[in-house]
Amino acid sequence: MANGKLARPNILMFGDYYWIADRTEKQYSLFSAWLNALKKQSVQNVVVVDIGSGTAVPTARNTAATVANKFEKGILIRINPREPQTYPAKRAIAFDEGALSILRDIECSMLSP
Repeated sequence: MANGKLARPNILMFGDYYWIADRTEKQYSLFSAWLNALKKQSVQNVVVVDIGSGTAVPTARNTAATVANKFEKGILIRINPREPQTYPAKRAIAFDEGALSILRDIECSMLSP
């Protein structure tokens, strides 16, 4: 509770008439500026790791694929044991296991000589 009122998460729900978009709009603006800066620097190798986003409300899933597709050598890594499909990413790797085991495998492969 904040100021004697019930606190709420800063997420947009369907039919949410009390949503205050200022914070999200600022975050989106900063995210867009960062992506544009990468493009201006001619960055081509970007890896987007998408953990657990599903298809019921595909906003995060679509954003991950869109960002990966913006870069010539962009790669999407999707980790989701139930919905690992990577469409519409051009270059993608899908893991149909839980995130902890996959992240541990990635860590081990990076530490191996």
